[in-house]
Amino acid sequence: MSDQEFKGLNPKSKAGESIFFYSMDYWIGLCEGIQMVYDESFPPYVSMDEKNAGYVADALQRRLDYGLFKAYFEHTASKIFDDASEAAGYVETMLDYTAQYIEFLKNCGGCKPV
Repeated sequence: MSDQEFKGLNPKSKAGESIFFYSMDYWIGLCEGIQMVYDESFPPYVSMDEKNAGYVADALQRRLDYGLFKAYFEHTASKIFDDASEAAGYVETMLDYTAQYIEFLKNCGGCKPV
């Protein structure tokens, strides 16, 4: 199992210092969600300056608030899992990672993959 980490370039708070995905599957799942509901060209190993990180964070937050990420992850889970409780757990985990990533982008002052 592989992992993925991003470091903040100029963190404004502890939330912006880094974000760590314990499994590459979670990062890939989030990336696919971002590509589906925000920008199909969103790169998997994205580096951003502070302005772009803030812009992306705001855009992703709006889509999270509108329920687009939830709908996407529910649809994805319905294809992966037969068991409803496993599907619900997946959706909850992915929404949590989405919120953490947005918070990281808001506070990182720019970021790069590690």
